[in-house]
Amino acid sequence: GFELAVRYLKELGHKKIGLISGPLDSYILKARYSAYLNALDKYGLEINEDYIGLGYYVNESTKTYVPRLLEQGVTAILFSHDIRAISAITECMKLGIRIPGDISLVGFDDLPMAANTAPPLTTIRQDRIALGKCGFYALSSLLNNVPIGSILLRDPLIIRNSTGPAPEKASVPA
Repeated sequence: GFELAVRYLKELGHKKIGLISGPLDSYILKARYSAYLNALDKYGLEINEDYIGLGYYVNESTKTYVPRLLEQGVTAILFSHDIRAISAITECMKLGIRIPGDISLVGFDDLPMAANTAPPLTTIRQDRIALGKCGFYALSSLLNNVPIGSILLRDPLIIRNSTGPAPEKASVPA
């Protein structure tokens, strides 16, 4: 999913793409972090640890990292989860940062509320039915002593209004 998002953002002219995530102490967050780094590398974009914000608390993370990433010249931010992206929308509104005029935001999961934010959130949709089927397949295989490897699902990018062309000049919050 992050590869699709990075490709899309690059096509919109974004060159500095950040990531805000929870700490890398879960398999899922580590996988999303790796996917972010791999996508940047694949599309020839700068990998810079200053463009990454990791934190336990959603609201605190967005208050800290959204302004910091903007100061670094980041024009788009990927989030490890829609809740973090929605929190960033709220923080941007408080700071007078226009979405997508000043910054483009992309969530992950496509929670039902993502389509109803202002602006509606561009996100990577997880197919919950496919996840359930894969979980059943994995459990069934394990219970029947059938070895399995990794199961990879391809998640679609759902484009809404929280993304747009990269701004001519990156804005810094006042």
